[in-house]
Amino acid sequence: MSGAKRSLYILLSMLWILSVTACGRETEKELVIFAASSLTDVFQELGEEYQLKNPRVSVQFNFAGSSNLRMQLEYGAKADLYASANSYQIDLALKDNVVRGIPSQFASNELVLVTPKANTKVNSLKDLMNQDVKMIFGASVVPIGVYSGIVLNKLAADPVFGSEYRKGVEQNIVSYEPNVRMILNKIVLKQADAAFVYYTDINSVDSDLVSVISIPDKYNASVGYFILETSNVANPIEAMKFLEFISSEKGLSILESYGFQGSDQ
Repeated sequence: MSGAKRSLYILLSMLWILSVTACGRETEKELVIFAASSLTDVFQELGEEYQLKNPRVSVQFNFAGSSNLRMQLEYGAKADLYASANSYQIDLALKDNVVRGIPSQFASNELVLVTPKANTKVNSLKDLMNQDVKMIFGASVVPIGVYSGIVLNKLAADPVFGSEYRKGVEQNIVSYEPNVRMILNKIVLKQADAAFVYYTDINSVDSDLVSVISIPDKYNASVGYFILETSNVANPIEAMKFLEFISSEKGLSILESYGFQGSDQ
């Protein structure tokens, strides 16, 4: 091979290597999603399904209480999407310019009362104010705490329970937790007699470990889930595609399979 041909061969080889490397870098995309802890199981499946359809994208999640996630974003944490278990945290995030766009509700939920399976102290909503009952509650800044407070207010407003009902229940609270999964774990470990959690959370534990008491619609809280792009979104195209996916027929079927209801909007 002549010197000129050898030089040309080397040049073409280098160009081919550079092009392959560049293409590889373009296809290795990471989509980072901050999501409320009550979305853990369903979002993990949504992420897996999304990756099957988009194999060059890696979906990474950070699950925690909605208020905790919002504060992480405020302090500079990087993410592409933020999913909250209520509109209030989304509104605060918009006010602080850590997310952008128009809030989109993609699912709804409701609350139930859970007790350890062997527990005999709580058999109804009325029992929550009994003196020997230990109850776990969500912190006031997180959605589960807000929704639980709404339920207590509705119950106390009904003469069947009485105006002293809320005070009696609050006297029995032994701890306030930062997210609903921690609440549920403490019930499973029998560290308390009862707690309010989302209906969808009961699917994450063995049915032999907890008992579930339904809350009538007139006392229940309407739980809405909202999602927005963050202001520092690194992959806006993939973020938009994921938003489209969760509202697609496939995405909605996965949400429904975990007990989430359609959007109330």
